[in-house]
Amino acid sequence: MRDQNVLWFYDHVNPGQINNHAVKAVLGGGSTPFQHYLVVDLAVHGRALVLDTRIQCTQADEFIYHEALVQPAMLLHRNPKKVLVLGGGEGATIREVLRHRGVERCVMVDLDGEVVDACEKWLPTFHQGAFDHPKLELVIGDGLEYLADTDERWDVIISDITEPVEEGPAVDLFTKEFFEMVRSRLSDDGNLVVQGGFTMISELDVFTSVVRTIEEVFETVCPLHAPIPAFGGTWGFVLAGKRKFDWRVDPATLDDWIKDRVDGELRFYDGLSH
Repeated sequence: MRDQNVLWFYDHVNPGQINNHAVKAVLGGGSTPFQHYLVVDLAVHGRALVLDTRIQCTQADEFIYHEALVQPAMLLHRNPKKVLVLGGGEGATIREVLRHRGVERCVMVDLDGEVVDACEKWLPTFHQGAFDHPKLELVIGDGLEYLADTDERWDVIISDITEPVEEGPAVDLFTKEFFEMVRSRLSDDGNLVVQGGFTMISELDVFTSVVRTIEEVFETVCPLHAPIPAFGGTWGFVLAGKRKFDWRVDPATLDDWIKDRVDGELRFYDGLSH
């Protein structure tokens, strides 16, 4: 949409809220059998991935989203060696996983290869070369089918797929049956983390539903949220454990874990933000 020779992207958050973003350039886009996608360069937030008219992440603040999604689940596991990522086409989720020195194998399963290719081309600051990491196996396919067919057991499973919109490509990956399958594919002390949508007052229904569904399946469930400026609100994540554990950790202890286990400096997640 144009206003005074400026291209504007209107991100419809809910029926009562729209976030407007000035667009400097449209870098790529198209329609696949699964969704419509755009890669754009926003005036304020930098490059961004848009799926079915909803912003998924932006260059300015994707580190908040991806550190909040990945790091608690990884650090609250004693020694995660095998990690399965469902979704995460922009490559930043696997980037965070592969920062952990102890990881021996990471498999990423994404439904839409065309979107993954576009992200690899247009969003290099997101994936930072993670698609070429020797510990990564990239599978283009259905995450539900992959879980059903695999005999492997995973220390951490990360579900970074789009929200459970009715008739959307991800709706089957938020059901009790799906979470039961995930639980059966985890190691005895394995963790699951799921992105759960907005946690603003007006948008809590979806997040609450995701939390309650996971609570029917897992022993430990910990809802989390983080502020994402480009989204205009806070975003929720659900951490779940196959065993009972105390997610409350002394800040200094968690900072030591990060120093001992993670390459590089985290920009958002630390002992205090936990």
